[in-house]
Amino acid sequence: MVENSKNVNTATVETQGGDFRIGDNYHKSLEYKELQERIEELKELVANATDKEKTLKYSQRLNEAEKKLAGFIADVKDLYELLTKIPLNTDRLRLAKMHFEAGEYKEARAILNAEEMAPELTALLQQKEDLNAQTVQNQQHLTDKANEYLILARLTAIDFNNPNRFNETKSHFESSLKASIFYNNAFEYAHFLQKHNFSEKAIEYYQQSLLYVTDLANKATIQNNLASLYKDKKNLAEAEKFLSNALNIYQGLAINNPAIHEPNIAMVLHNLGGLYSSNGSLNTPDRDYCEFIYEKALEIRRKLCAANPTLHLVSLARTLNDFAVFHKEQNDFVEAQKLYEEVLVICHYQRIPLDEHEIEVADVIATTLDNLATVYSLKKELKKAEYHYEQAFIISQSLITKNPYSYLPNFVRITTNFAVFYQESMPDKTKSLEYACEAMLSIFPLVGISSSAKPYLNRTRHLFVIWKEDEQQYLMNHSHELMHRIDPVLSFFDNRNL
Repeated sequence: MVENSKNVNTATVETQGGDFRIGDNYHKSLEYKELQERIEELKELVANATDKEKTLKYSQRLNEAEKKLAGFIADVKDLYELLTKIPLNTDRLRLAKMHFEAGEYKEARAILNAEEMAPELTALLQQKEDLNAQTVQNQQHLTDKANEYLILARLTAIDFNNPNRFNETKSHFESSLKASIFYNNAFEYAHFLQKHNFSEKAIEYYQQSLLYVTDLANKATIQNNLASLYKDKKNLAEAEKFLSNALNIYQGLAINNPAIHEPNIAMVLHNLGGLYSSNGSLNTPDRDYCEFIYEKALEIRRKLCAANPTLHLVSLARTLNDFAVFHKEQNDFVEAQKLYEEVLVICHYQRIPLDEHEIEVADVIATTLDNLATVYSLKKELKKAEYHYEQAFIISQSLITKNPYSYLPNFVRITTNFAVFYQESMPDKTKSLEYACEAMLSIFPLVGISSSAKPYLNRTRHLFVIWKEDEQQYLMNHSHELMHRIDPVLSFFDNRNL
């Protein structure tokens, strides 16, 4: 019977005109009355049937009618709940709900006239199609504008006569990304930031570029670059993960195209060697594996450099230099010195100053001279150490006038090492604090930008503790003497808009 239907809900709902019981309003409807009359009619037929066959037939019809009524009541309840959930933003909906609550279902249907609504729907769909077409067109225009700003950023980056080159390039990249972000502009901006030692922002945009990259080689390049940044942050596990992924991709691609991807394999092997050797003290298996990786990288890069020295000289020099650092850390000073000296030979060190386009070679030479000076210092050949530190300092100082963002970190490292040399190996308080001051004043602009800045700042400040000098007072007393030597660098950073 209807009264026992589990679908009927007569819970009270507060309405403006008093309590409205869901399930009550169907009593007002014509549909309910017609169904109820049919049920009463069938009940009478069942009661008056003269034989079992008619009784069964009318009983079946009565059961069907009662089920129909129960379903009708349940549908009314569901429809009411739906009307309480959807926003009634049109007059039609509000009027239909009013008729529904009065039990006027036919009138509610009449309000929502399909013939009247059909042309309105057609017009709205056409409007949607027009808007979609306009959106697609707008997106294409934004992409074109993003590409224009991307090319402008790259062109500005090579305008070396522009004193505001970095800030303008940065601004153009950001305009490109504001218009539309995709693989090319996200990667190019990340790479630009990495080259200029903005580590955290570079990671952010490399991660963005990974969302859009489809080419496997490009994906490997991103992961290699991310590994370098995570290594600088001392997150060696994350760096190893990215390098392993990159190596697997490049090795797979090199099967069909070795000429293109062998240099990339050498690059990742070089970086893996640097990662493993940065762990500090290595046990024998790890040390042997690290040496094996460097040797494989060198094997490839020697072959490439022999075929095209202009293209591959810097890469070979860097691998030789880092492999030498590995040997130095293992106290194999003979092998380390041999490799450092090979770098100076292949880079034609005696031709310094180099041409403008050989600035990267000069940077490698400065690093190598600094590292070789450390070896001489450890071997107690202090005059040779002092000479090589001095040469490294001179070359590095000349580079920061060309591009402070790129070469200032190396200048700070070399200057700090020189200051420590005059404290530990060839004690000279005046020279030690002079170079410490220069390193400290130069490094301030990098704090918060480059992950390597703070350790060097702490190292230079510690020298004042060792020499028992108040650093602030010392800087004030010697500011005029020191400022003219690094004033171009500080002026450059004072004018930046970060």
